[in-house]
Amino acid sequence: MSYDFELYTSASSTPAPPPELADGNIVLNGPYKVEEEDISKSYLAVIGKKRWLYQIHLEGRVEHGEQGLVDDWLRNSVAAVKGVLIDLQTETFETSRISGPIASVDEAPSVKGAMSFNFQDGEGFYAHGFETMLRVVAKIFPKALPTRYGTYEPLQGKVEQGSYREIVEAFQEETDLTLKSPTPFGHIYMSIPCRKTFSRYHPRHFIRRHHMLGEVTFELRPKLFSNPSDLAALMRLFKALCVELDVVYAEILRTEEASTAWFWYGLPDRQTAHTICIGPEYQSVWPEVADAGESVGAKHRVFTTDRFGNTPPRPPVELLTPPKEGFEPRGKPAIAPIFPFDFRFDYDTYIW
Repeated sequence: MSYDFELYTSASSTPAPPPELADGNIVLNGPYKVEEEDISKSYLAVIGKKRWLYQIHLEGRVEHGEQGLVDDWLRNSVAAVKGVLIDLQTETFETSRISGPIASVDEAPSVKGAMSFNFQDGEGFYAHGFETMLRVVAKIFPKALPTRYGTYEPLQGKVEQGSYREIVEAFQEETDLTLKSPTPFGHIYMSIPCRKTFSRYHPRHFIRRHHMLGEVTFELRPKLFSNPSDLAALMRLFKALCVELDVVYAEILRTEEASTAWFWYGLPDRQTAHTICIGPEYQSVWPEVADAGESVGAKHRVFTTDRFGNTPPRPPVELLTPPKEGFEPRGKPAIAPIFPFDFRFDYDTYIW
């Protein structure tokens, strides 16, 4: 059995230790300081200004005679910290005075765009590229610098006075790090294929048997595209990072679409891409882009949407990511017929 609660409080006062169970366990995590933007409007309606969160996880089996102990502990915890307990399974809430269902609040759909970079040198990104990326962001578009970071939500790492030294140190320990920047940006997600990432995988784990590109994705809010100065800064940042990361492919999307992280089967067919960058690998097999668009750095070409009706070109069919069902291929992976990388798939040692 697994059951989860969230306990919101006004201060970081800790509840009493949970009772011990014969065949079960109660795990109390926190307190975590949460931001209003990370809480649904439905929950905000019942928790008010409470911004400290405890996560309560009940696992295993609760014997009939122990149920009263658990109920008493939950009730006493709520009273002790003057909190609001939310039952995540039934979507109900409880305080020391009232309880009831959580009313659904209509929320506007979250429309986000994305700025993504795909590159080959995962080891270089781990060694120095991540810090270089943050330095470039700080120089060109400081608004995009993350202010929070962590390996799981809610993100508890704080960036103090724009210094990103602690983020770099955290990334050296755990490459599966999520960052968050203030509006008009959002989360920054990373998938970095390198020895540090794969140290927790078996040497013949399936994820090591595909050609993988590193990916960094910045969430973009719609208001960024309606602010000319912010959009201009975003374009400068995009071009600079394309060069610094030596991307194979990069793009800016007004509306976020499916990611291409980890397994690379070819270029994505983005009919709504605002801007794309083509690296030298694909220029060599897509002659139409080799001398078109805007040249950035020594090797990359950028194509963007402008006021004259120009939009990024769509790749030829032989370079596209083929449609596939599910996450994992069955049989031999159907990569693009023209695949400009030195990659060989070892079918004899692959574990299906």
